[in-house]
Amino acid sequence: MQTEILYEDRDLFVCYKPAGFAAQTASVTQADLVSELKNYREKRGEPDYIGLIGRLDQPVEGLMVIAKSPQAARKLEAAQAAGRINKYYLAVTQGLPKRTGSWQEASLSDSADRGQRADLSGFERGSDEGQTGKSGTSGSESYDEEKEKGKFDQGEEWIYLENNMILPVRGRSARLVAVGGGGAKKARLEYRMIDCMKTKDGRLLALLRIHLLTGRRHQIRLQLSGLGSPILGDSKYGADPNGRPLALCACRLAFLHPRTGERMEYEIVPRGLDFGRFKDFLVEML
Repeated sequence: MQTEILYEDRDLFVCYKPAGFAAQTASVTQADLVSELKNYREKRGEPDYIGLIGRLDQPVEGLMVIAKSPQAARKLEAAQAAGRINKYYLAVTQGLPKRTGSWQEASLSDSADRGQRADLSGFERGSDEGQTGKSGTSGSESYDEEKEKGKFDQGEEWIYLENNMILPVRGRSARLVAVGGGGAKKARLEYRMIDCMKTKDGRLLALLRIHLLTGRRHQIRLQLSGLGSPILGDSKYGADPNGRPLALCACRLAFLHPRTGERMEYEIVPRGLDFGRFKDFLVEML
């Protein structure tokens, strides 16, 4: 199986989906995560029900939670709709996100090959078109957002980003539109730059931590491209083609178990080639 099962009980799977592998496809000749898990359950004499709770684009690697029964699926889908499934991503971008003030004035590493970390202490945050703030849910099942983010907080603020986007359809790319555009959906996320470097050929690369607040298809890819910093390898949304997998990983997943209410947390180091530039830093963080 290309799908890696990281956790399993009678209610759900937590799996790692590799980049380039589809979560689900209509093709009967192409393997995907759903078909592999169905076969896995059938071979053990179990019902083959598989309930996807959200999806990852085929080029994206990372963590997914999958229900093993309709009852578990309903509870997890309700939690997702209420914002109680927290999803965090890491991305390597081509260029630094456009900001006002001294955003472009970071002290950068001389070479990506040295593995040096950038000094981000000089960053002064200007105002965005959105707002800087925290998001979360209310009630007894709400998450402590500061606790969620604390492990990755090196003193830089989280930037709130909101756009109106037209979803991709029939082979067309997603696109950003002005307020009031017909058929547009709100796309919301928070991001922060946790490291950056300059390569030998003079390119600026940034490592971003992203907290997804809405789950639109191609949302992260489109919104980062709109900041002038497309994800490395994402030629569909403005990055230079490099022949390598998209440098985007769903790296952290936190939710309440649909039956027991236990808090479930999983976190991985991305495996994509371009994350290797920041490998020592990422391993240190986890």
